[in-house]
Amino acid sequence: MKTTFIVFKNKEHMIYHIWKSNQENWKQNVSVVNALSKAKYSTKGTYSAQPTASTSFYRYMLTTLGKGWETEAFEYDNIDTNTAKNELQELHSLYQSDEYKCISDEKFREISGKYAGKKYKEMLTANLTFKRAKEWAKKLLESCLVDYDDSDIIKVAKRAIIQKYELHNLSQWWAWVYEEYTK
Repeated sequence: MKTTFIVFKNKEHMIYHIWKSNQENWKQNVSVVNALSKAKYSTKGTYSAQPTASTSFYRYMLTTLGKGWETEAFEYDNIDTNTAKNELQELHSLYQSDEYKCISDEKFREISGKYAGKKYKEMLTANLTFKRAKEWAKKLLESCLVDYDDSDIIKVAKRAIIQKYELHNLSQWWAWVYEEYTK
């Protein structure tokens, strides 16, 4: 099986994300245009938009409106999981040595199909503790590529958990943060 690591990097912001694909024709689905389309969907406010809203790569992609991103592919034929993990770690080391910051989880994920066909578990903001809301607020603010402080984190966290604001899910919350902090 072919394994391809596609590095999305943005020189202006010195950030990167590594996408793993086992598809033969990965170029059809893995591109800046495709990622930006999914990123725009993340602010639709629907429960089905939550997976993209919860993915840091898509949030950063939306913040940059797809500008400044380049892709570089590293293709491997018939490599085992351990070799793939090692190659992924080498790529992370390579980009980090050039002062790039990884904007997503660096974990190696094997495509298992474990969650295929299952409903996404929704994040309802009403169920968040204030501590958890502040953790998410920080992530959302970081994705906006703006300076922020503790008062911003508290403001964003409160916006999610105080019911009068009617932000019921992560997508709605991200849409509000994006509009408030990037415009």
